[in-house]
This record gives sequence, structure tokens and C-alpha cells, in this order.
Amino acid sequence: MYTWTGLGLPEGERFSLDFQLRVPGWGGSTWDKVLSVVLVVAILGALGTLGYVIAAPKVGERFTEFYLLGAEGKAADYPRELAVGEEAEVTVGIVNHEHKPVSYRVEVRVGGVENNEVGPVALEHEQKWEGAVSFTPDKAGDNQKVEFILYKGGEAEPYLMLHLWIDVGEKKGLSIPPNVNIGELPLTLRGTLPPSPYYFSL
Repeated sequence: MYTWTGLGLPEGERFSLDFQLRVPGWGGSTWDKVLSVVLVVAILGALGTLGYVIAAPKVGERFTEFYLLGAEGKAADYPRELAVGEEAEVTVGIVNHEHKPVSYRVEVRVGGVENNEVGPVALEHEQKWEGAVSFTPDKAGDNQKVEFILYKGGEAEPYLMLHLWIDVGEKKGLSIPPNVNIGELPLTLRGTLPPSPYYFSL
């Protein structure tokens, strides 16, 4: 508290001003003091949290890239027409953006039936893997779905899925006209064949 009075005047004519400076809550009840302490702690906590958010590195979105490449390493020219038992091949790519090491596994299904499997493939954060993955259809039919299913970290549920559609024809073999007697065809193991439009080679 500070008091100012007019000096040089008779006591009866003097006037005075009183100033009082009080810390909120400290001059009041115990409850006021508790509220003041809580307020100060809350402000300090907010400042500390703000400082941590500014200083700490930000973690971006967690995800995995999963893609298929066809001929010449491009996203085109995938296998479309095959014969039963004919092997086809594509390039499978995986890029880890999960901000932690992850182990992956790729399962290939043709017509809903498991046909091939690749893995485990262990990748660090931001590491990429590309590899040739093959599949072989075992039955004829059009519009057969070839699925590439990515599993992450030993999980039983699929993480990501890609697919292709293929037409599969019957297995190609030797065609002999019905008027040709198979017993009359020459059989050779090696060497030069005699002139003939039809022959077998073992």
C-alpha cells in the first residue's frame, strides 16, 4: 500500500490517495489460493506442451505402397491371355512408409485358390523391395481373377490387395489330322528327320 498526501498545506486542508497492490487470491481465502495455484500450473503445463510440439519431429502418415508392374517395369502390358499350365510373371513392389521396420508376405491366388507365395520380406522405414512373382493357371476359363494379397507383420487379415484378370485357354498340344495314321509317323530320338509333314520327337 502507498499513501500520498499534499505537503505544505495545513493538516485540515491536506488530501491523500491510497494505492493497494494485491496478488489475486493470496489475500483471500484458502480456496482462492488453491485456484490461483491451479491456474499457474495449467499455464505452465500449456507452455510446456506447446514447446514439445514445436521441438518434437512430426510423424507423417503411416502407410505402405503396394503395386504391380508388367513388362519392362511399367504399369502396363500385364499378362492377359494364357494357356493352362503356362507360367506368367509380374513385378511386385513394396515400399515401407510405416515409420518402423515391418515384415511383409505376398500371397497369389488364381480363381480364389492359392497359387504362389513370397516372403517374408523385411523392410526398414522408407526401404523398397521389388521382385518377380509368378503364377500358373491350372484350369481354362475367361475372366479369371489373379489376386496379389499383402500381409503385414504376421497378421492373419490382408493388409492390401491388387488383382488382374486373365483369360485361360486349353493347353496347346500337337494337332494331327484325322486322316493320318499315327503308326505311320516316323519316330526319332536324334538326327535329321526324313521329309514328312508330320512327325513326333521324343
